Amino acid sequence: MNKNVLAQLYLNFNNAPLLLKNIIAGKVDGELAIFNNQHSYAVLNYNYSKEHILFNGNTDVIEAKDYLNLFSNISPQPIAIANILPENTANYTLYAADDYSKWLIKLQKLQQKTNQKGKVDKIIASVNQNYHTDLPKIFNTLVGNQFITFQLSTSEKMAAFSLNNGDKFDQLLLEASSYYGPEIRIFKTQGILNAYFGSPFQNFPRPYFTVIDNYLVVANYASTVQSFLNSYRQNRFLSKTPEYLAALNQLTNTTNISYYINPENSKDIFRHNILLPYYRHVRADSGLRSFDTFYYQMSADKGRFITNLLLSKYSKPQVPDSLQIR
Repeated sequence: MNKNVLAQLYLNFNNAPLLLKNIIAGKVDGELAIFNNQHSYAVLNYNYSKEHILFNGNTDVIEAKDYLNLFSNISPQPIAIANILPENTANYTLYAADDYSKWLIKLQKLQQKTNQKGKVDKIIASVNQNYHTDLPKIFNTLVGNQFITFQLSTSEKMAAFSLNNGDKFDQLLLEASSYYGPEIRIFKTQGILNAYFGSPFQNFPRPYFTVIDNYLVVANYASTVQSFLNSYRQNRFLSKTPEYLAALNQLTNTTNISYYINPENSKDIFRHNILLPYYRHVRADSGLRSFDTFYYQMSADKGRFITNLLLSKYSKPQVPDSLQIR
């Protein structure tokens, strides 16, 4: 711990479920399920800035069976997948490995330890037997190193995965999927994403999907996939908003795990899921209303994670008086 800082923040994620149960209206599940049985800690330091609050330090994930530890010894990666997210993205959780096929071996070992491997093997065998589709060959060779879950301001939930060859991936899944429309299909078998990407993707049991520009994009409703395609083709991306760009400029451009919240795009989600006293604080001028970005970034470093925690507020550049139109 560094004593030459303005403040230090210690987070014990073991107690997160108890805290969240007093804040949220409902169970600690869905996107919040990652905080259940989270045996991890963070120690972060703070130095002063006018525009943002930025803590730097480390996060240690102690539990060997924790999904996050699948990334704890992987070199941080340049991130591209977040560039495809729609401008009305409310939040996302991003994961980046170095090599998917090597990372998949780690996932399979974790599935063995958590008694999930037998179920995964049955899914793969069923797809092979019923649709003559070799899932291991497709996923091991054609999936890229980045995957992400995200939620839109409308509360709709989606996920996306980078691909090495989108056209080939799309073609090889023809027998294992059914057409809903010209660009949208649905998997015929449940559990494929959970089998190949793990527990964060179990909420997409049999999703609709599209493949576009070397990305597999999925959702539980066809209309959500269509909404994504509309935003994509109209170049309405989160990555083009000045608030998001300003926040990313405060962070490293390589990482393994990132959690992002856009408070403005999340306001309706907050209103339906956070108990009133806490919702009022989130939306109050004296609370968190002035911040447009929350970011928790984790970059692996020999078994632990170098961590940046950012609360950012975007200030529009001031135009000199001599350049203003009169």
